[in-house]
Amino acid sequence: MFRQERDSHCGSDRKSPGFTLAAILTLGLGIGANLCHLSVVNAVLLKRLPYEHGDRVVTLHQQRLRAES
Repeated sequence: MFRQERDSHCGSDRKSPGFTLAAILTLGLGIGANLCHLSVVNAVLLKRLPYEHGDRVVTLHQQRLRAES
């Protein structure tokens, strides 16, 4: 049973190589993009900062007020 299904699928793949190539490329690009996004999420959001008290790190911004004329 498995051999018959495999042979029929492989035969249809040989009849339309363009579709097979497009499907493989689409799957490869999708998997690669997903891995890229997950790597960024892991590095930015999930990993701890390399400081002893990383949760206490803050950013300060300074703004200059406009002088009124």
